[in-house]
Amino acid sequence: MANKLRLTSLPSWDFLGLVFAAGALLTIWIVISTLRQYLRLRHIPGPTIAGFSRWWHLRHEMGGNMNLDLYEVTKKYGITQIS
Repeated sequence: MANKLRLTSLPSWDFLGLVFAAGALLTIWIVISTLRQYLRLRHIPGPTIAGFSRWWHLRHEMGGNMNLDLYEVTKKYGITQIS
């Protein structure tokens, strides 16, 4: 009986520690991938925030004036390929 491995003797993380570690890793991954995306797109003229995320595009799309907003961006930054 003395040789039985007890679960309490194993090193363990508490549940909140695992959640915190997973959240920290996810946050680090999001920051690094966003920074890489911005660095790849910074040479293309346009709104700076559009290089970080799609929120700029979504905000103007949901506003209902996407055609006018794209026209203004084209006037300001010149013609680029929009996809």
